[in-house]
Amino acid sequence: MNKTYIISLFTAIVSHNLVCAQTYDELWITGSAVPGGLQKLEKFPDNEFKFAGKLVDGEVKIINTEGVNENTVYLKPRYVDSNIVSNGLAYTTSTDGSDPGWVVLFDDERYKFTVNTSTRKVSGELFSPWLELYIAGGCVECGWDAGKAPALIQDENNPYIWTWTGELKNRPENVEPKRFKILGQNDWSPKSLHPYTQDEPVETSTQLMINCPDDYKWAIDKDGYYRISVDIFFQSFSCEYLGTEEPTGISSAQQESSAPVITLHGNDVIVKGNGRITVDVFNMSGLRVAGKTGQEVTISIPEKGMYIIKAAGKNGSAVRKVINTKHQKQ
Repeated sequence: MNKTYIISLFTAIVSHNLVCAQTYDELWITGSAVPGGLQKLEKFPDNEFKFAGKLVDGEVKIINTEGVNENTVYLKPRYVDSNIVSNGLAYTTSTDGSDPGWVVLFDDERYKFTVNTSTRKVSGELFSPWLELYIAGGCVECGWDAGKAPALIQDENNPYIWTWTGELKNRPENVEPKRFKILGQNDWSPKSLHPYTQDEPVETSTQLMINCPDDYKWAIDKDGYYRISVDIFFQSFSCEYLGTEEPTGISSAQQESSAPVITLHGNDVIVKGNGRITVDVFNMSGLRVAGKTGQEVTISIPEKGMYIIKAAGKNGSAVRKVINTKHQKQ
């Protein structure tokens, strides 16, 4: 084999690997679709940069500098007319600012996209609030029984923020006695929240992963009561240690006994609670299809299907998935 050919082939392979392994300290977006003209992406582990927020009809250009200058590198789509909303489209790099960017078709405040510099892909979506979250783990009272996992409470003003306050402690009788994760339903799939590393200390963790292939979990280093808050839109996590004494008003038993009780009788969802309660019914697409407020609420569901029922009052809240198997008679 020709020596010159071998050297050229080796050089091409090395160059390709260097490009694939390319990393960035910062990434920014600019373009006509970016409110304010320039925004910084948040850096996450695993060579990911994320955006969550408003975009408008126009074009997004992903760059490696704070503003355009002679050192700017553009992470442009491999194909023209690539939409920022996708399951993952490849990008290439360029220094030509006239190359097309990523397409945004309409204004919305729910855009989320991720730039993965390892896979050299951009994936995006219009993110919808989740309808329920639960905490389960070896250090939780329910253990790994997802069906008994306590629910997080959704913020009344921001549907992406959820909180839970309760006791976490080393429970040797359970598997993984110091670990926990957060579920997007009272079952193990399809949605869950995780740290970016296994046994990430719960008090110092700040970012969360949606659906971790390695099933990483948070870990506690001391027994006691904790207040956990997650924002699933910005994928942020925070935890405050409250001490070994039970804080006033957050007893799990008190919460369970005062929370609304949701039952299904035929086509009717019946919700009972202590005091005035607000009940919302969502279909599995996340669309609110019914709602009512009162001391005891009955809502008729005319169509067959699966629904999420959310009930909230001043003394607690409850979430339940129900299946209506009967059409309502006209």
